[in-house]
Amino acid sequence: METLLKADIFFFITAVAIIIVAGMFAVALVYAVKILKDVKYISSRAKEETDKIAGDIDELRAEAKEEGGKLKYLFHSLTKLFIIKKKGRK
Repeated sequence: METLLKADIFFFITAVAIIIVAGMFAVALVYAVKILKDVKYISSRAKEETDKIAGDIDELRAEAKEEGGKLKYLFHSLTKLFIIKKKGRK
């Protein structure tokens, strides 16, 4: 009889422990889902901002090429002007 009582107590304590562990696991799972949603939001924002930065860099590069072409034309014109003046002096 005593062993039956000990077995009942053991199973009762085990059942309560399993319920507590399952509850803690459920709470941890809820927090993990919230954290994963935040990580997903942050990564999507980072991707959007990275795309915007890449677009800005493309625009900057196009403007630099355009301005570089203008400077090249200006430099070429000034070089021709000075070469003509030097030839004329001789």
